[in-house]
This record gives sequence, structure tokens and C-alpha cells, in this order.
Amino acid sequence: MAVYTADTYYHGHKEPIDEATLPNADATFEGDRIVWDIGTTLTGARTFTIRNYDKSRHSCYRGQKPCVVVKCSVDASVNNAAIDDEGGTTLFTFSTDCSGTAKYVAFTIDSVGDWELV
Repeated sequence: MAVYTADTYYHGHKEPIDEATLPNADATFEGDRIVWDIGTTLTGARTFTIRNYDKSRHSCYRGQKPCVVVKCSVDASVNNAAIDDEGGTTLFTFSTDCSGTAKYVAFTIDSVGDWELV
């Protein structure tokens, strides 16, 4: 499973790009300097995992309290796209057709450092 980090998505002189498309495969990602887009047609149910927040990887995050945004712009009504934490807890599942109107969800860190839906 591939790991995608926000600090690898730059162009020019260290300017972050606006969004990155996650693949049609299970993947792990982290970072709030970018909108993570489930934008590749899903050929099967997929699980996208948000890495545990680690403030030592500060280049992936903008501020003290991260906010990770995930966008779904494909039909997820047949093949769902689950957003999990590293412990395997499902935080949200895209399960509708989002190809006409994209849907967004945002996650932040709760008081004990776990991801939660905003």
C-alpha cells in the first residue's frame, strides 16, 4: 500500500498544489496542505487510511491543529470508499454517486490525538 504525504506535492518554489488525486487502490495519506481527492474511478471497494498525527512531521501540516480534507468526485455508490484511521476504525465512508457534485469531509485531532470528523 502506497503512502502519500502532503510535503511531496509541491510545484515551483515550495508552493503547495491545491489537490492530489488518490489512486484506485488502498492507500495511506497524511497532511493538511492539500485536498485529498478520490478522483479515480473505483473498480472495487477501497480503504484510504489517514496516518496518525505526528507533529514531528510538521512539513505535512500547517498549524497546531491539523484539518485533513478529503474530496470524493467519483461514483462511490457501488464501490464504496472508506476513510480509516491507522487503528482500522472507519471515520467516514463515501457511498453515493459524487461524480456530478463532489462531496467533502474534514477531519481534525481530538483531545487525545485521534482523528475525528469535523
